[in-house]
Amino acid sequence: MLLRLFLLFTLVPSFELWLLFQVKEQLGLFETIWLVIITGMIGASMAKTQGILVLQEIQERSKQGLPPTQTLLEGVLVLVGGVLLVTPGILTDAFGFSLILPWTRRLWAPLVKGWFGNRMSGQGNLHFGGFRPGAPMGSPDQNNDTIQDTVSVEQPSSAQPRKKGFSHPKF
Repeated sequence: MLLRLFLLFTLVPSFELWLLFQVKEQLGLFETIWLVIITGMIGASMAKTQGILVLQEIQERSKQGLPPTQTLLEGVLVLVGGVLLVTPGILTDAFGFSLILPWTRRLWAPLVKGWFGNRMSGQGNLHFGGFRPGAPMGSPDQNNDTIQDTVSVEQPSSAQPRKKGFSHPKF
């Protein structure tokens, strides 16, 4: 896991920098800078509009009583795509646009869903804690004891009402 993060945060930016230098050689310095700025602005705008559309679809599905699982996943993909588009780079922009555009986002969604499904089922390296077999903690079956401890949330009638306001402690 640590190696993957190391590779992600070193190799991807290095490759992006190399790509930017290649584009600079073809287009020129100022054109490359404008390309990065314009793709960031277009990406942020597209992420905003697609994010609003996804939120509206989630609301519609909720009103119909349908689970918005696919739509929530697409919302996450729009968010990730927007972050990638604001990040300067050619490769991240291409990947970000593919996550924001609806027709390509719908192609990515099953792949991401399958990847997370494999991770959640324990086939990957990522494991989440689950329930242990046996009786739940505090149940009468656990250790053959009965539950005898109760907690009262009512104040006794002899309790004094709290003073209103705040007073500083005196030393």
